[in-house]
Amino acid sequence: MRASQSDIQGRLLQDLSQIAPGGHAEETDWSEDADFFAKHLPVQRHDRWMLDPGIILVLGGRGSGKTQLFQLLLRLRDPSGLSPGTSARHRVRIVPGFTTFGDRFPQRDVVVDFLKASADDDRALRAAWVGFMAGALLQGEPAVGPAVVGTLGSRLAGLLTSALPRLELWLPEVRERYQDVCYSLDEAHRVLQQRAAHVILTYDDLDVLARRTHAVGRFVKELLGIWLDRSRRWDHIRAKVFLRNDIFDPEQFAFSDSSKLRAKAVALSWDGELLYRLVLKRLLNGPEAATWRAWLGDDLSQGVVRNEIPWGVVPHTREDHHRAFMARLIGPWMGADKRRGDSYRWFLNHLQDAHGEIAPRSFLMLFRAAAERQMRGSRYPPDDPDRLLSPQEVQGALEGVSQSRIAELAEEFPWVDSLREPLAGTAVPVKRSDLRKLLRDVRWEGRAIPPPDPEPDGVIQTLLGIGVLRTTDDGRLHVPYIYLYGFRLKLKGGIQRPR
Repeated sequence: MRASQSDIQGRLLQDLSQIAPGGHAEETDWSEDADFFAKHLPVQRHDRWMLDPGIILVLGGRGSGKTQLFQLLLRLRDPSGLSPGTSARHRVRIVPGFTTFGDRFPQRDVVVDFLKASADDDRALRAAWVGFMAGALLQGEPAVGPAVVGTLGSRLAGLLTSALPRLELWLPEVRERYQDVCYSLDEAHRVLQQRAAHVILTYDDLDVLARRTHAVGRFVKELLGIWLDRSRRWDHIRAKVFLRNDIFDPEQFAFSDSSKLRAKAVALSWDGELLYRLVLKRLLNGPEAATWRAWLGDDLSQGVVRNEIPWGVVPHTREDHHRAFMARLIGPWMGADKRRGDSYRWFLNHLQDAHGEIAPRSFLMLFRAAAERQMRGSRYPPDDPDRLLSPQEVQGALEGVSQSRIAELAEEFPWVDSLREPLAGTAVPVKRSDLRKLLRDVRWEGRAIPPPDPEPDGVIQTLLGIGVLRTTDDGRLHVPYIYLYGFRLKLKGGIQRPR
């Protein structure tokens, strides 16, 4: 029997409500590679950076996809395919150089305690990194084993192979024999040269450590200093360090030749077309893919979406396709006419931070939250039977997404929670002098990591730097929508809040 229009709407809404995890959950624990590839949107410039030997540092904010790319490299059986022509020249192996995911490296509490105790001991920090390098290569590239063992001996090499998580067992000896360990890494590189093999050591979760101690800045500085030096020495062992934007402080990393890091760093960014392709990618690879194709009809013409191994269906869509998708989903306007704004731009305008950046996770979450509201709200089915979502439900969903984004922000910067009460009810834009007065009353006691500069002007500068605040043309301070509702701020001029 043919499904009714209401049944089709219900199935599509249910599918849309599963497009992203609830709350601000991470998406790094998918157990099946097929599920991972179905959800991942391959972005040409991002993929090219992954194997570019000149790129050491990959920067991005929370939810920008750093860990997604880290996982991608580890899951691809032939990562050389990310860069056309690479596989014909040499074999590439991806090896984790550090992560708190899994049990290959020390638990995060162990590393945090080490950093707190060794924050001013650069020799200890460097020794930890070269120990992790040697251990990662021994575990991930067996061919280098004999060369490393020949230099370090079976005892230390054995500890770095089988007891890498036990930092206290091997770190004292690595520190004592630092030059030997460095020489063993040179020997490992010679083996890879002879075999025409390449290893990329990948580093993630350093921002997780930053939530617990400011000392991670010194730790990262030593890591980047080592790799900046080794990039001139090695061409068969490379690094990809995935790092949060704010941790990469050029002033803090002012070591010899540190300016050259800028040429070896890239920043992950998502424009509107990539974000909409990500939404379509997930829908067209999900359980209701055929229903979506039928419902969208000619909006997704043949050739615009293609099957590509291992990604599944990949949309190669443009703005006109995305506008048609949103008009089908919600309608062309976020109300009765264009005075409320067009639906395509509304999503982009209301989810960007003060730097104009949009986190893919927030973008997906607004679709999810709107679908959930639609299913349980009084407007299900929508007033217009040809649509799936009512503009009112989308607007109402924004507040929850904003709250989730603030919760994400507070995970990276725990002191942000202390701003909620003092700022609640404040109308923006606000004069800097008025905001300064509000911030004077904030108490940072009980925060494991207070703001870098807890004085009002210091907090304002930090909030400007991380995209929570922007300066208006008349010198006042404004807050973008994505943070506005989570902080319970008000817009001057009486603009209605989402319901």
